Amino acid sequence: PYRLVVAVDGDTVAVDTVHAAGARSDRPLYVFREVALPPGRHWIAVGFDRDPEAEADRRVQERGGGRAGPVPPPSLGYRDSLTLGAGEVALITYDAERRELVRAAPDR
Repeated sequence: PYRLVVAVDGDTVAVDTVHAAGARSDRPLYVFREVALPPGRHWIAVGFDRDPEAEADRRVQERGGGRAGPVPPPSLGYRDSLTLGAGEVALITYDAERRELVRAAPDR
């Protein structure tokens, strides 16, 4: 499990515990949270931190060879200012190659 915290302009707007899919929580993790904002510039902070107990279990599993493939870091964060127009959407996603949260490029 991961703890998700989203803040906009210094105010926390979402706090949640999220779990990966699969019987052993070994499937990809998808999170969808919509935060409505008025048009303009906003300071966005997204924190995504693995539960400390789950992190210890994962390390034991990796030492035993129980997991294949790259594992996301135990803590991820995104902090930046965004300027959004009316009806615009900003998507924050995980970039596996860079191993960090990034803003996805808008489709145009």
